Amino acid sequence: MNTKVISVSTATDRMEVLEIIKKYSLLAVPVLTPDDKLVGIVTFDDVLAAGFDS
Repeated sequence: MNTKVISVSTATDRMEVLEIIKKYSLLAVPVLTPDDKLVGIVTFDDVLAAGFDS
């Protein structure tokens, strides 16, 4: 069993988040601080919506 959680940091840009979501077929990815505290989640829809706001 794999115990490593696929996550992103608060500094990860949206294109990298999108690539991670696509690579692992995720619907959402947790956002962690450098000391591994959960600060939120980013969903696939969040990434798409952010792309259209730019």
